[in-house]
Amino acid sequence: MVNSRRAALSGIVLLVVLSLFLQLPLAAAGGFLMLLVGALAAYYQRYGLMGVALRVKIHPGSVFPDEQTELALAIGNPKRVPLPFLTLEQEWPAAVTPVGRPELLGDSSKPGRKLFRLFTHLGGRQQVSRRYQLTSSRRGRHVFGPQTLRLYDPIGLLFSERHYERPRDLASYVVYPKLRPVRSLPAVLRAGGEWRARSLLEDPTLLRSLRQWQAGDAMKQIDWRASARSDDDLYVRQPESVSRLEVYLGLNLQSSRETWGGLRQDYIEEAVSLTASLAWDLLGTKHPVGVYANGMLEGEATRTLGVVLRPAAHARQLQHVLTALGEVQQAAAYLDLGRLLVAEAGRAMAGSVFVVITAFVSPALTPVLLYLRQRGHKVVVVHFDAPEAGDGPIPAGVVALTPAHLWAS
Repeated sequence: MVNSRRAALSGIVLLVVLSLFLQLPLAAAGGFLMLLVGALAAYYQRYGLMGVALRVKIHPGSVFPDEQTELALAIGNPKRVPLPFLTLEQEWPAAVTPVGRPELLGDSSKPGRKLFRLFTHLGGRQQVSRRYQLTSSRRGRHVFGPQTLRLYDPIGLLFSERHYERPRDLASYVVYPKLRPVRSLPAVLRAGGEWRARSLLEDPTLLRSLRQWQAGDAMKQIDWRASARSDDDLYVRQPESVSRLEVYLGLNLQSSRETWGGLRQDYIEEAVSLTASLAWDLLGTKHPVGVYANGMLEGEATRTLGVVLRPAAHARQLQHVLTALGEVQQAAAYLDLGRLLVAEAGRAMAGSVFVVITAFVSPALTPVLLYLRQRGHKVVVVHFDAPEAGDGPIPAGVVALTPAHLWAS
């Protein structure tokens, strides 16, 4: 393309020179006009998008299914030169719909994506802003982008593009899992003698262990001596809790018994919803709750395997749980959920409750349940599927429930 432009420019210059030599004023004027038009097009192509700023923000950044959030677009031109033909192309998640404006989205060649186009113009030192209300019923983190700004010169001969593909250039928001009323887990277990009520106080003289500092811990709990021996971490004293039991919720996202069994999205969505609903109910009664899952956690700029949220009862724990469960998806390579739970069993207070939510009890899960029970913890298995040949047995002392036992009627 560069060679073709150079050839065209050489031809125009030759035309002007010949016109002047042959004393053809009209041809010379036409040649000069073409040079002017070409110079204008070249200027817009090279410098038109210089300094142009694109900002995309979504607020609020987390909502429940079918709630609305707002996407704000702003394109600013800091130069005095106007930009007459400007186009923004942005990829949108197909699961997100602009409220009352479905015609804004077109088809995309990428699966699960739609294409949003905005045609506008900017005067010198001008900014254009657009706001769109969004809604989605699908749980997950919805990412907007990559996006492309395309500018044409006033004649329409040439154009320039700027691509925004880096994670910091992309906006996103999280749709939380659907919360549904559940039967109180303490009440369900108390009916079987598996839940022991305790006092509402802590005995600070009974130091159980040290653990890493978490957001929401009081400064007076920090053990400065233990923290000084560590290079990076702060540690807090964890007194023997004589009030409420810690609850560890383990979510198994392996939905099929065989690796070739495919993805059972119905199970995953109900299991995630049940886990979130149990955490919501337990945190409402001030029980420390932790959540563990063996799926892919996709954040704004990173992608990690596995969800590990240690038990806490502070005010922000529910938001952390809902955000993690909103983002988590089934991973192609499964992380061993049993390994996550066994690693936490040594830190857990004796008598803590481990709830494993799974489609089925695999043979590899049985020894994990047995180990948790032998450590003195209360263990509950919530299995969705009926037992089949080849499944692992449920050890003695482990409470077996189905989702019907926990969903409130």
